[in-house]
Amino acid sequence: MPLELLAAKSRGRRDQLAEGVDLVGHALAETREVARACRPVRQHAAFQRGDIPFIIDRFADDCVLRETESRELPYHGVLEGRAGVTRFFNAMASVFAPGKLAIDTWICEADRVVAQGVWGGVAHATGKAWESHLALTFRVRDNKVVEFRGYDDTAVTAAALRP
Repeated sequence: MPLELLAAKSRGRRDQLAEGVDLVGHALAETREVARACRPVRQHAAFQRGDIPFIIDRFADDCVLRETESRELPYHGVLEGRAGVTRFFNAMASVFAPGKLAIDTWICEADRVVAQGVWGGVAHATGKAWESHLALTFRVRDNKVVEFRGYDDTAVTAAALRP
């Protein structure tokens, strides 16, 4: 059986193949739809406008947030629950005025989302600007973030805090 017919049969789309529909194009369109549905676009937009309560509300009550282990940054360590997420954002806001969050890659599979991009801003105490690459991983359950892990160039962000 030709590969195209096998693919069409396995997806129940034999009639579409007969009509000349491009299955690859259709699959790509479906993939884009899944990516749009699973990426935390609303949280990204909320961060840009400084709406931290909106973001916190998107975390599950039993969530776990894991950040840098660099003790130079006040938002380091493992934080649990929405109270922990609130402490994370308060600690970040106490030292930084984030000005940029540009996500250029979203990878989604099942309950996992990975975002890659750049973030930056200015340190309150020093006035130093910084910009760092970052990767964020999310695990989602019932439309709520249950696990979050942030990775960035902590040497760059910590340097902005030093006089």
